[in-house]
Amino acid sequence: MENLSATVEDLLATQPPARALRTWFLRLADLIRIKHGLGDALNTATARDVIDATYAPVLGAIRRLLDAGEQAGELRPGLDESDVLLLMGCLWRVPAGTAGKAQADRLIDTVIHALRPA
Repeated sequence: MENLSATVEDLLATQPPARALRTWFLRLADLIRIKHGLGDALNTATARDVIDATYAPVLGAIRRLLDAGEQAGELRPGLDESDVLLLMGCLWRVPAGTAGKAQADRLIDTVIHALRPA
């Protein structure tokens, strides 16, 4: 997760902020799904230590992406990174495969649309 969090600046250097946020969350969802059911495992007590260790870097990465999006006028001001992470949690439940990828794309597009200014 820390490696993924470290990719934020590279994404922002090559993509507009809202696109970078979308790309970053799709990578996060892929990383979680690759762990064969990690989406379900995140709800167990055993996973709590892992979650606690990665939560701050993930929130920091999201905060950086939200700030860049707000400064560029692509995202609404005042978005909370923990709220956005919770919204994106739907991505961990998407099944693997082509249909799941298409569903993840639709879900993240819906969330990103909701984060844009009115």
